[in-house]
Amino acid sequence: MGQKIMGIYVNNRIEKTIELQKVLSKYGCSIRTRIGLNVQMMIF
Repeated sequence: MGQKIMGIYVNNRIEKTIELQKVLSKYGCSIRTRIGLNVQMMIF
């Protein structure tokens, strides 16, 4: 089975945190690595 890389960008992070955490926890067995980046870090 090949590897897949997925990125998730969340608008309204404060409002969506609980819902997103539930989804990530549900599929936690399939997730090898999780990295959180703050918007302030993403300077282009």
